[in-house]
Amino acid sequence: SVDEVYSSHAIEHLSKYEVPGALSEIFRVLKPECVFTIEVPDFVYCIREWLKVRNIGFEMDRLFGLQTEPGQEHKIGFTRESLEKFLKDAGFLIDSFEYVWSHSQDCFLVRARKPDA
Repeated sequence: SVDEVYSSHAIEHLSKYEVPGALSEIFRVLKPECVFTIEVPDFVYCIREWLKVRNIGFEMDRLFGLQTEPGQEHKIGFTRESLEKFLKDAGFLIDSFEYVWSHSQDCFLVRARKPDA
């Protein structure tokens, strides 16, 4: 068991079918009352920014990842609602949900906790 898990700009590289399993595994190994911190891009922000320019530059990279190497593809985008649902479905309690600027884009920074059984 672990005391803390931190994930920054990683889980969006999993498919929507892999995310529940990954979160369930994080929940499983986390000790009760310990914290999982996750940061992911705000998908709605990324779409809005792309719609402003409609090109294949950085705005598209925000949506689909840099793709300069295998595994750098984004396979899912998160809204506040979808991220909260994934976390709650895995069993987490959400302690805080912040909007932050990271990786040159709006992102969500969430601190979730495994409740004491």
